[in-house]
Amino acid sequence: MGTSSTAAKQLLQALGGRDNIASVTRCATRLRFVLKNEALADKQAIEQNAAVRGLITDAGQFQLLIKNGCTDFYQNLVAVSGILGNAKASSARVPLLPRARGGLFWFLHRVKTWWLGARSPQAQKRRPTSSVPAASTSAATDLDYLYTPADGAVVPLSEVADQVFSAETVGQGFAVHPVSGHVFAPLIGTVLSVFSSKHALRLRMSNGLEVMVHMGLDTVELAGTPFSIAVEVGDSVTPTRLLAEMDLSQVKNSGRATDIVVILIDPDRRGGYRQITSGLHQHGERIAGVRAHPPSAHPLRNVWSA
Repeated sequence: MGTSSTAAKQLLQALGGRDNIASVTRCATRLRFVLKNEALADKQAIEQNAAVRGLITDAGQFQLLIKNGCTDFYQNLVAVSGILGNAKASSARVPLLPRARGGLFWFLHRVKTWWLGARSPQAQKRRPTSSVPAASTSAATDLDYLYTPADGAVVPLSEVADQVFSAETVGQGFAVHPVSGHVFAPLIGTVLSVFSSKHALRLRMSNGLEVMVHMGLDTVELAGTPFSIAVEVGDSVTPTRLLAEMDLSQVKNSGRATDIVVILIDPDRRGGYRQITSGLHQHGERIAGVRAHPPSAHPLRNVWSA
């Protein structure tokens, strides 16, 4: 029996057995279990499971962050337990936090920024010759950048109303409170995968690091309805390339937050992360610098599977 299958059996036992599972939902970053009797769960055994990176209990759910591929482990769990018939979307939702996202204020802020920049005698020297940021083309540098994927307020992960993201359990990054549903690539690189629920994409930066773009919180439960994907696996992207459209009104009406999370998910190669700026930005503006460790003798592994 494989290691993953063994871990799945041990996890099933730690959760109190198959009959104790009321529902299970698979997300881009975690498995969410609703248990019939939470007292039967052995939290210490769950946290020590070989496949589990972390455990969060929230709003009646056991949220398990899974190592090295949520989809693969879920399939092993189904195979050893036969719980597929119980799998359904959980009704627990993250409340939408009230935020001041005044479009007029944002527009005036951008006009002011442009006007001051245009009047600067150094403006022409600072402007790039192309609207597309230059890629990291030299093999001598591992420095690359992340860019704003949407118009809106850029915030640190600590301000995201999701414990897995805010605690940086998945990885480092930032979030955007979007004022528009147009979602652009936050990097120069390649599309690796699109999640079947359309709420998240996995990309690779030009320095080799893997990045996840997660649209909304708990939006996996919406089964792709608010999203329209504009790219395919293998496409090359830049910060001017549209990745997807997100219906902000539909996400809000479902009681969920519209935060767009950009997060580094390649812990083996992540060498350094520094957020350069925050606040109101348009899509395509440079937000963070990222360094990667040189690749090891092993090929890059897929940290998350779609």
